[in-house]
Amino acid sequence: MTPPNRPESAPNRKEPVSDVTQNTAKEKARAALDAGEVDMDALKGLIDGYVEATGRTDLSIESAAWALLGIDRQKKEVSEARAERSQIVERRAETGGSFQPEELLYAAASRCPCGAGLAYPKEMGIHGWWDCSAILTRTADGLVEHTAKLPFAFYEIKSEDQPSSMGATTRPKPSGETP
Repeated sequence: MTPPNRPESAPNRKEPVSDVTQNTAKEKARAALDAGEVDMDALKGLIDGYVEATGRTDLSIESAAWALLGIDRQKKEVSEARAERSQIVERRAETGGSFQPEELLYAAASRCPCGAGLAYPKEMGIHGWWDCSAILTRTADGLVEHTAKLPFAFYEIKSEDQPSSMGATTRPKPSGETP
């Protein structure tokens, strides 16, 4: 099915790419290909996917390489941003920063000896740890025993967002809500 033609005044209308821009992109892509900076298997997969999806065979190697380089660059930027956020959250957790309950992911059933559920900040990276939610929210009673930090690498604890938890959570009920 062909999409209906959009009027000239359509707000998302893209301007045509100039020949100069296209040639520059092709030159950069060709240089990346020549320098071995493009994963050839990924390039072949991208071209095959284009042909399969569109039925067209007019995608040049340079255009596919340029698209692939753009995708790789975007993946790298997203990965770097996630790593930076993760480091900020880990530093905040290490220094005793206070978290709101909605910033935490709670365990489905595992609890600290004090009775609070185990949790970790949602932005925590793969090198993070489970901790007592009362400590993370700064509501812990210092007179009772609390669990030590439980690194993800050494402990398998089911979180509330895993489908197999079937809705179970150790998240505290909001104030005023009856159990």
